[in-house]
Amino acid sequence: MAGEWDLLLGRWMYREGRRLEIHPLVMSPLPVLTVLLSPIGLLAFLALRATRTAHAARSRATAPAARPDPRRHGRNGRSYADAMEQPPAPSRLDRAVGTVVGSAVGDALGAPFEFGEPGVYRARFGDGPGEMRGGGGWDPGEATDDTHMAVLVGESLLEHGGVNGQDVFARFQMWAAGDPKDIGLQTEQVLTGGDPWDMAAALHFQMTGRAAGNGSLMRASTSAVFFAGAGRSATMAAARELAALTHGDRAAWEGTAVLHELIRVALEGADPLAAVPQALAQVDPGHRARWAAVLAPDWHPGLATEFNGAVWPCLGSAVWALRTTSSFEASLAAAIDLGGDTDTVAAVTGALAGAVHGIGAVPARWTRALHVPLPGWGNRVLRLAELTELAGSLAGFHGRGQSVGPGG
Repeated sequence: MAGEWDLLLGRWMYREGRRLEIHPLVMSPLPVLTVLLSPIGLLAFLALRATRTAHAARSRATAPAARPDPRRHGRNGRSYADAMEQPPAPSRLDRAVGTVVGSAVGDALGAPFEFGEPGVYRARFGDGPGEMRGGGGWDPGEATDDTHMAVLVGESLLEHGGVNGQDVFARFQMWAAGDPKDIGLQTEQVLTGGDPWDMAAALHFQMTGRAAGNGSLMRASTSAVFFAGAGRSATMAAARELAALTHGDRAAWEGTAVLHELIRVALEGADPLAAVPQALAQVDPGHRARWAAVLAPDWHPGLATEFNGAVWPCLGSAVWALRTTSSFEASLAAAIDLGGDTDTVAAVTGALAGAVHGIGAVPARWTRALHVPLPGWGNRVLRLAELTELAGSLAGFHGRGQSVGPGG
């Protein structure tokens, strides 16, 4: 039995010596009893254990750092769980629906605050989440003439495959005859004045000299989605043509054209704020400087020289709200809190922010209450499902939008 233990101890000492790179002669096996009973043997055993411990510590200190497990970490070292916390970028369809629905939501959210003083939204909701509230003759979530006219434009574009000015004008007239709760004074005069559809706005401008309201901006969400796939020149040209149906001042045409272009860029997943200089380059030279001023990065609504019912501060305020916030909800809060023409400024802001952030960023507590009655069309009311379907249909016409004339 002693011989067997002697052999095992010898093998162990030899193996440990090889692992610790100690010469085999140093580790030659000794008789078991001699090693176990001799003080020298005991000291040798303890020295061996100390050497082994030191060697292990040295190995740990010089070992290379462990690499992230590729099954648990991405290429940048962040865990896939962390990466999953970042929502995916909205698809083009998400952005298109966000444009149309976002504009309608902004319209309905801002309507009860129309003509209020600056700070009106914060005074109502503080720093908490805003809610759809009634007021000013509007039910909670009820959209106004801004969205009514946007729907009419979109449905005409789909029916005719492009701009049919006579048809759009006729739809506007039918709507105006349906006694809507709100209609812009200028728009009402143009639609009900009895002049031919292709001359009414120009004649009104000749008589009054005033036609730079924001009424063509407020209804542009649907046409911007429809023409986005046709490219910069085509979408801006279509915007001018549609704006001219009710607004004789070219300032309104150019503002609507810029809005179309910024939405086009956003639908492609690019930054509309970075596209402002390119859009301005396409603006009529006689109007470019004024538009450049209100769309400049350092412009803010406090610099406006007109009420925000005018086309310049309306679009300027919407771009400012987009620039100074980081979410759809915050952009609408900023727009409405400016006071004044809150429904239209918020409708334009909602179109832009919806194109940037997508429909997923629009709070469900707002879309649940959203509804769009259409005066002149019986008891027809559009809600989220119908607006989503409309936006999807408009987005399906990439590159096909064109002016088809009154008989198209």
